Amino acid sequence: MTSKKVLLVAGMFIAVVVVWILIAICGGKVSESDSTAPAPGLINPSIYQREFVDGEVEHFLLDVRSVAEFSEGHLRDAVNIPVEILNQQLGDVPADRPIVVYCRTGGRSAEAITILHNAGFTDLYDLDGGIVAWMEQGLPVEGP
Repeated sequence: MTSKKVLLVAGMFIAVVVVWILIAICGGKVSESDSTAPAPGLINPSIYQREFVDGEVEHFLLDVRSVAEFSEGHLRDAVNIPVEILNQQLGDVPADRPIVVYCRTGGRSAEAITILHNAGFTDLYDLDGGIVAWMEQGLPVEGP
């Protein structure tokens, strides 16, 4: 096989593995009423508000920002476990209901989703755009 063919096959294999990992990490979750969701597991703030909060779906809301960021403002009923210590605090996360994770803009929440998935949690949602997108949509925040 030529080196170009080897690189092509390797690239295709890597692409398939990456897609499989993303699907596995996100649990294949997409909000049923939001067919334009950007990726599996992501949930738009307004969809979260409508389906989980207004719909009174029992869930666990996890804020993975720092304690200082959390004290500056957070979503109502959120529990703060910074992503840096999430592995040590997994016992504080219930496994019997959906978990919605958010941070400032989405980077740390994606990391937290990976940690939770690797620990065996399956019903996971990542608040798309984090608290920044939440506030941009005019949704309520508690705190100063």
